[in-house]
Amino acid sequence: MIRPMPILVVLYMIGVILGRYFDASVYVLAGFGITAAVCCWLFESAKNWALVVMMVCAGWMNFERHTQVLAGNDLRTVVGEESAIVDVEGELTGSPETRRYEDEGEEVVRTTARIAVRRIRFRRDWISARGEVVAGLYGELNLNRFYRGREVRVNGVISRPSRAAAPGLFDYRNYLKWEGIHYVFRTESQADWKVADESDKAAMPYSERFLRWGRDALSRGVEGDEEILKLRWAMALGWRACMTKEMAEPFRHSGTMHVFAISGLHVGIIAGILTSLLTALRVRRELVGVLAIPLLWFYVMITGYPASAVRATVMVSVVLTGWALRRPADLLNSLAMAAFLILVYDPRELFKCGFQLSFCVVTTIALLWPAFDSLHRGIFHPDPLLPEELRPWWQRLLDIPVRYVIGCLGISLAAWIGSMPLIMYYFNIVTPISLAANMVIVPTAVLAISSNMGALFCAAWFPWACELFNNSGWLWTKCLYGVSKFAAGLDGGHFFVSAPGIFEVPLIYAAAFAALFIIIKRGKTRKAAAMILILICGWLAIGFIRVNYANASITVLAVPGGDAIYVDESGFGNDWLIDTGDERGVNNTVIPFLRANGLDALPLLVLSHGDVRHVEGTDYLFDTMRVREVRLSPIRFRSSVYRRVREAIEGSGSRLKEIRAGDGFRSWKVLHPDPARRFSRADDNALVMKGDLYGSGVLLISDLSKAGQWFMLEEGIDLESDILVTGVPSDGSFLVNQFLDAVDPEAVIVSSSYYPYGEYPDRVARERLRRRGIPVLYTADAGAVSMKFRRDGWSIRAMDGTVVRSRR
Repeated sequence: MIRPMPILVVLYMIGVILGRYFDASVYVLAGFGITAAVCCWLFESAKNWALVVMMVCAGWMNFERHTQVLAGNDLRTVVGEESAIVDVEGELTGSPETRRYEDEGEEVVRTTARIAVRRIRFRRDWISARGEVVAGLYGELNLNRFYRGREVRVNGVISRPSRAAAPGLFDYRNYLKWEGIHYVFRTESQADWKVADESDKAAMPYSERFLRWGRDALSRGVEGDEEILKLRWAMALGWRACMTKEMAEPFRHSGTMHVFAISGLHVGIIAGILTSLLTALRVRRELVGVLAIPLLWFYVMITGYPASAVRATVMVSVVLTGWALRRPADLLNSLAMAAFLILVYDPRELFKCGFQLSFCVVTTIALLWPAFDSLHRGIFHPDPLLPEELRPWWQRLLDIPVRYVIGCLGISLAAWIGSMPLIMYYFNIVTPISLAANMVIVPTAVLAISSNMGALFCAAWFPWACELFNNSGWLWTKCLYGVSKFAAGLDGGHFFVSAPGIFEVPLIYAAAFAALFIIIKRGKTRKAAAMILILICGWLAIGFIRVNYANASITVLAVPGGDAIYVDESGFGNDWLIDTGDERGVNNTVIPFLRANGLDALPLLVLSHGDVRHVEGTDYLFDTMRVREVRLSPIRFRSSVYRRVREAIEGSGSRLKEIRAGDGFRSWKVLHPDPARRFSRADDNALVMKGDLYGSGVLLISDLSKAGQWFMLEEGIDLESDILVTGVPSDGSFLVNQFLDAVDPEAVIVSSSYYPYGEYPDRVARERLRRRGIPVLYTADAGAVSMKFRRDGWSIRAMDGTVVRSRR
């Protein structure tokens, strides 16, 4: 068999995937695997099938071994699901990371560290425990006392990690699960952290020493422009904690963020330098591999074993080993071998974004590169029998530049095809500009990384050369930053999309390959590719129409102290938002959620009333995203924040329209307020809207308080609805009984939060709702709540897993 490893690793992956969705005993799987191995040895006719069973069972068993609770002192058994105040003792598995960011105009410092727990104490006695936690505090730790390998004792609250704030947003709990971490640990201050044994003088690990020394070395002879210096630290040392959100955003939007992960680019540059240098010194090929591979792993060690660097070094080590042993080169077989080694060590890697991106990109390049190489040969070498000296001079002159351009374009296009479906799935963004940007960014990054490596190499022995390399690195990094900012700012250079389904991702890959084959292939292959592309595009189009035109949805986001309600009606471009919440809610939840739903611009924003916690984040929303139209109440509220927001809207260029009782738009009718009847409290003047979505009624009343509710009852307004969505009025007058009788809902959703005080209904109000016997969901407890409407009824799903369905 020419390529045995791809088949074996696919079978192993199938076993890992089965393990994710179906639990099985490790011992039963081991029995099946051993039986298959015996059959493979004894029965020649059953050899192939036995090998299939053996590889699938091996992957399944290894996954279960890494994820099941096999020991009685596992943290999942000792702690359970409830939060608790505990002391933990264990070893820091990584040096603490400190990040600085702005929150509501103030600088916030957040430090996190991973601890491999050995003992835990709930009240008095210590008990044995095994597991890893992510500990965090607001503030800084003394990095001279706390570093990787140090035994620490910490007091705080242990709990399960937070879920995603809303559908489509980053799920921290799921991310940590694939890291083998099931708990987070919150501490108040540095006073809660102690070294377990003060007499322990454990040496600081080499990675931490190298990081500090490297930061100092890369700073020599370069003054000013701290941003560029931090970018160089991130690029050369893998220390991305110093990068702020503002610094990283141009690289994300231009599709060039990969240059800051110590991965294939860095490892490839170092491997190229080492092999070229050793070959130039006339070192034997076998010795080149023997010397280069340990040096590559030494670089990975001193940078702290980042996952991306480990994956890339495994790949390069496998390829270098084959090259050094003079084995026939087969990149796909080598990649499969590297993937197999990584998955044997930890099968959970299969479900990590980094693993998937790394291998999909390199595999796509390996598959498509021969086609681009043949394209170059077809342009300048139409006759393979023609001697080189008889070719036209202009062809020989342009041969190298054209080969370089086609090579860069081919690799950039292959990498884009290999990464884009996964980037759509995980990050909700498409970056067509990255095709062109990477043709400039990657060569520039090679020069910047090479300069930074030269500075690190010369820092100890040649200080003058170190400063020269630093200035060179500063120049190329400055160019890198400028090109990324320019590319990210181009219209159409990037846009946001809703994430494709997990089964749609392979279809997008197939469509991309088919489209490429139509361009570069001829004859029957082109016709077959065209047919495949038509079928896939038709299937995806039907799915798009079904999702966007056959149902509607409303999502009540969980933002602190205010409301933010997203409405997605049937059709394309019928998305709108009611209120924004405060600035923190907009930054952390609302804007990421809108982008996760594929919105580059918001078609409509409705502001319900002048409560500062409902509208404070509007300015930040306008700074980040274009809003085409704004609708608000004609009532003039006294809130200075609301007046400022209204003035900003009037000067923003967005269409502004006032809506009042009796007005209607799309599937909604405004029931309140009536400008002829003014109330003294802002909550009583809140917009009340009733919608009819596929025959299901939805009533949105914002923070409407007692006086406003009684006014609507006295006016005899038809309030009956299937679902009632309400906030919590500031005066505590939460849903009077007569108002609930008039609405007669099948479910109530309460937009609430524990902070600030008064934004969560009191015990009496909650008990009153409970006695009605209808489902009541509080966003403070259940998280964001999504409602789906179809012709056959509606359903509600909260982030905590609660599901409510209509009686229909």
